[in-house]
Amino acid sequence: VSEAFLEILEQNVAELPPGYAAAWRQLLAYVGSSFRFVNDNYGERLSIIKGDWEVIQTAAENDTDETVVHSFGGMCAFSSAVMGQETQGWM
Repeated sequence: VSEAFLEILEQNVAELPPGYAAAWRQLLAYVGSSFRFVNDNYGERLSIIKGDWEVIQTAAENDTDETVVHSFGGMCAFSSAVMGQETQGWM
């Protein structure tokens, strides 16, 4: 992927500074490693949240009841409560 990116970069950018390829390879490796870390450590929770959000969106379209959670923050707070975790300030 990084080689394809570098090839496209070289084709579309007229003047590239020396060392650009090594810098981009390092940046792309770092970003890829970050994605892998998040998936390995939080993938299951993110899947639960995604599934919950889909259910909530479907329910919100069909139900005007005020007790139904209609926001992402409300959904995250509900999911945290179900998993037995405290709700953080950002939620």
